[in-house]
Amino acid sequence: MLIITGITLFIGITLISPLSALTTYQQGDIFPVGYQEKYLGNSGAALAGEVGNAIYNPGAHCFSNKIGTSSAGGISLVSMNAPNLSQTDKISSTLAYMAIQKSSKKTSFIFYANSPFSMEGKWGNGWATKLDHFGIGASLARKFNGRWGIGLSTEIARERLMIDIRNSIITENEITDITMSMENTFLFIKTRAGLFVPINHRWNFGFRLTPPLISIKSEQQTSSQILSSHNGKTYSYSSSDQYSNPVTSPWDALVGVNFLATSYWKILIDVGHIFTYHSSYDLLGNNNNEELINAQWRISIGSTWQFSNNYSLLFGSAYKFRKEIDNFGNSPDEIYRLFTAGIAYKRPQHELIVGGFINNSEDTSKIIGINISTMYYF
Repeated sequence: MLIITGITLFIGITLISPLSALTTYQQGDIFPVGYQEKYLGNSGAALAGEVGNAIYNPGAHCFSNKIGTSSAGGISLVSMNAPNLSQTDKISSTLAYMAIQKSSKKTSFIFYANSPFSMEGKWGNGWATKLDHFGIGASLARKFNGRWGIGLSTEIARERLMIDIRNSIITENEITDITMSMENTFLFIKTRAGLFVPINHRWNFGFRLTPPLISIKSEQQTSSQILSSHNGKTYSYSSSDQYSNPVTSPWDALVGVNFLATSYWKILIDVGHIFTYHSSYDLLGNNNNEELINAQWRISIGSTWQFSNNYSLLFGSAYKFRKEIDNFGNSPDEIYRLFTAGIAYKRPQHELIVGGFINNSEDTSKIIGINISTMYYF
């Protein structure tokens, strides 16, 4: 059993492979992400006037109904049950996202800081891992003729993955202690471009395009030590190296619609596509490693229903599919399913949303979390 506990503001978590850096940016928001969007099954490309637009559609937050300054924050209490990773002893995580928005009649600016994952794990087979990420970003949107808006979000982020392996091999005449550490550090820029079009009073259309990451720094440091005792004699070996570790990432497109069915009920539908690309990486100085990452499709559907003057129900679901080819030539289906829900309480200068989510995947089996989000208007 694998248990994860942690705190997050607005954004979800994912597990990362040591040989596949920046995985969270390549999986298409399979965990709850955003502000209101995280309760709507990660649908929000056509959702206007939200601080989460900096992530989902930078062209939409200039259509905010609130002119002035707003700030938002929240927490998520996350638990994880993953029988497929039965060797794991424990993993803990701390996650955060904060944002402040300044809006006028035609333009809107959002500044945000986020640490979408910071996880530290101890594994039953002598492995220990630590993963942290921190980024700051800004999003600018402008409205044209009140009929459409465009925007751009830019984030600079650092991601670091540390792996520590300690193991002992004991035979009849020999004891061998093995210690190995590896640290991958990535500094990169991520951009998102968005277009938002309010077609009429019932229909909104949104489009977001995310190009590949811009790598600033990417390196890998390794060190190892082996101590062996044989027939009363001790032998030792140690080494330390540093390598470059190039990062590649895909193009990501997201399109969505927002339909106001009644004055109290709206429906959102998003369809996303991560394009096929070649991932290259440097493992212990060998830069000839290349992997073809197949395309990914995802669809998310969300809905809000206002059942009183101050209360609304939010719910949604997301489905992601990718055809993978593993190292043995098999083609397993990579499938993620996300279910979210929440209740929003709104006042003129404040709102509070409480809810949760369930994520089912082939890798981690089941993840259950409780979300709390809040916003203030000034």
